[in-house]
Amino acid sequence: MQLAIDFLLFSAFLVFKSCETRFSPIVLEPIARYQSPCIITCLDTVIDPEMEIRPSRSVSYAYFMSHLEDICSVISYGKDCIDECDPQFQNPFAKKPMTVICSEEMINAAKPHKSCFEAKHDQIKKACVDSCGEVRILRSKVENLNQLVLQGSNASTVQNELYDVRNSECKTIKCMARCSLQEISKECGDESGAFFRSYFQKVLDAGKEDLLSKRKPEEILNPKLTECSYALNTSEMFNEE
Repeated sequence: MQLAIDFLLFSAFLVFKSCETRFSPIVLEPIARYQSPCIITCLDTVIDPEMEIRPSRSVSYAYFMSHLEDICSVISYGKDCIDECDPQFQNPFAKKPMTVICSEEMINAAKPHKSCFEAKHDQIKKACVDSCGEVRILRSKVENLNQLVLQGSNASTVQNELYDVRNSECKTIKCMARCSLQEISKECGDESGAFFRSYFQKVLDAGKEDLLSKRKPEEILNPKLTECSYALNTSEMFNEE
């Protein structure tokens, strides 16, 4: 169940690493543990410290969408590279959220909004970080606690703390998405806001589809992770329920 949540939180978004990090299924840590020298080489080539290519891991959405073509070029290279290493491997770059954001339809739809997203992304991000908090701090805590769980350190206590931090992470992600919608609409216009909302919803729905193709709903969401329920109830992201 923990891994299922990791997978969705680690596969619904993609963006430049300097713009923030994770919240969705491109599962890079498990890939690293796979210990395939060929796959590790692919990742070393693709994962740039300045570039977060996972749609679910970024909260600098305007920056991500203004660099969509660059990101999709990296995704395409990563997919082909890993396929050449091992065609049987579950390629994270072939996940549905990756396919959705790199469709010709999505790339073309982003173009009219690109110039404003480029000009305003820092301003939008700052406004939302000031309002919602910094998600990177929470993600770092999650990673540290996950390591403690794997090491068996005070398992029960650490697990409860992990639930609290994960809930805080998911709550912050929701806040950032809602704030970004408001700020994008204010700075770039309602049409840009509508595009962002549509983009985000498609990424969430694609991540949900990936999850449900492998697990039953009750196997995905831990009931203690109440703030993360948008993993399956995607309309909750923009407070529609």
